[in-house]
Amino acid sequence: MEFRPAFEALKQKYFNEIQKFITTPLRFQGVGGGGKATEIFQKMPENNAKHMHTVYLKAEELFDQVRNVETEYDEWIALGSLDFQSHIEENFNGVEDWETNFTMLKQKRIELKKLPDNKKIDCVTINIVPFKGGIEDVFKKLQEALVETLQNSIEKDAEDVEQFVKKAQEKLGSNPQSVDEIEAMHKDAMEIESNK
Repeated sequence: MEFRPAFEALKQKYFNEIQKFITTPLRFQGVGGGGKATEIFQKMPENNAKHMHTVYLKAEELFDQVRNVETEYDEWIALGSLDFQSHIEENFNGVEDWETNFTMLKQKRIELKKLPDNKKIDCVTINIVPFKGGIEDVFKKLQEALVETLQNSIEKDAEDVEQFVKKAQEKLGSNPQSVDEIEAMHKDAMEIESNK
């Protein structure tokens, strides 16, 4: 997750706006155009300097809260660093693994849609829509990997079944002529049964 503008640039802009606000009275001319009226405005920032520490502390607290938004969404970004294809090939053993993950993916998409589009922290509004779009892209890649690996697994299983049937037909396809051949065929049949 990243901020746009960058977190430090946002912080710099915020502090620049504070500085601009604090120095606003210095630009006032006053009613008479000079003299004592102008001096009042010139002294305003100086007279309120004791409150500036609190203003800057509150600004730091605000940016700590903004920074913490990243950690709120850590669970969503965990999948982004995973190589789906190899992970699935290494860890999935049966149909239930794919079923579980398709179900989980469907649930996570529903949860993703329920996330707010914006998060407001005091005067800072964080647009979550680009983040949600990025997570949806990750979900699409995961779905594609699930479908592809499931197809590959089905094809491999179909090949295994085809080879098993071919071998069984070869072993059992002959016509036995003697008791020894019948016993051998029976032994082959038992072996085939145990390999099912």
